[in-house]
Amino acid sequence: MACLERKIYVALNNGPRLSRGHLNIRQHISAENTYPRICWIQHILGFTHYWARSRWGKWVIKQKTASKKVRKTVQALWSWCRDNRHMDLTKQHRILCSKLRGHFQYFGVRCNMRAMQAVRHHAERAWRYWLNRRSSKKALNWERFQALKTRMPLPTPKIVHTVYALVR
Repeated sequence: MACLERKIYVALNNGPRLSRGHLNIRQHISAENTYPRICWIQHILGFTHYWARSRWGKWVIKQKTASKKVRKTVQALWSWCRDNRHMDLTKQHRILCSKLRGHFQYFGVRCNMRAMQAVRHHAERAWRYWLNRRSSKKALNWERFQALKTRMPLPTPKIVHTVYALVR
């Protein structure tokens, strides 16, 4: 209990925003029920676990990539593209795809598609930005980059882990 007491912040339904911490708890009054329901947010192993409603209206625990991990991944991809912009294009593409596939395989859980798509989008932006600065004579405009993307596509994110087994 002492562990929980250090990181718990309680707010009412219209209270202030929750503080950042390992475990945040707020009281939630649902519309159809008048009893309070505890909703919590917890950061474990790079994931943020939180209560939310499913598509069928039931309360489930959802997971998404922690925003700190997304930010660090995007910064790491940006600096890698900057440091290796003079590398051969096929080798650069192979390594970048390997980095993205590894990220998608670790963070590929249910309800996390938006965060994975954001990482892919920022990887494309970083790759184009630093490829465009390889030479002033051959500028990589948007049309040439689109043609490059059709020849050398980056991997698309997909869900590879199901955390909860379906109970029948």
